[in-house]
Amino acid sequence: MGLAIIIILLMLALVFVVRFTLIPNQNAPKKEFSQAQIAANTLNAMLQTNVEECNEATIERLFVDCAQGTRIIQCTHITYGSDACSFLFGPPNANSFLFNEILEPTLGVWKIPYTLTFNDGSQVASDAGDEKCSAEHVGTVYSSRDLKEAKIGLGGGTVLIVQLELCS
Repeated sequence: MGLAIIIILLMLALVFVVRFTLIPNQNAPKKEFSQAQIAANTLNAMLQTNVEECNEATIERLFVDCAQGTRIIQCTHITYGSDACSFLFGPPNANSFLFNEILEPTLGVWKIPYTLTFNDGSQVASDAGDEKCSAEHVGTVYSSRDLKEAKIGLGGGTVLIVQLELCS
């Protein structure tokens, strides 16, 4: 009788070992999907956000105005500047509207490292959280990285690329 109980306990222990060590984690695909959705949704929502201080222009329109250098859109915020580029990216060595009002209250609060890059082929600006999220840090600092980008036509064959990288 005692031997039967010991065998049953050993079998239960073996089941737990197999279940929790040999079977892959079922949450990994869900986490990767969630991270990809957060990146895509954050980027899409950010681009479609209207900015009251810039005559209700969307952030996408501010990116276009900045990339084209037209300075058509004027903003009324004292801290962030009066034209689209100053408003989006702020003065040198200072935080920007995108950092203070969009990314930090969401991704920063959730403690998701990120990098936002704006590139029209001739100009690059980036805004990053506490730890820079980039491809060269995957495998050392971070275990994974998800990159989402939006391509916005500027006319004349020029494309503006806005990229959001999230790391975990």
